[in-house]
Amino acid sequence: MKTFYKFKHQQQQNAPLYFDIVRNLSNAAQLSVMHTGVKP
Repeated sequence: MKTFYKFKHQQQQNAPLYFDIVRNLSNAAQLSVMHTGVKP
């Protein structure tokens, strides 16, 4: 039970990192779309 709690706690700590990666990827995609839109 202790190890399970530890694993769950680790997952919760890693969650924001995944969200940051996803957000950065979506931002990069939006930037590239805007860039190609400005410069056809």
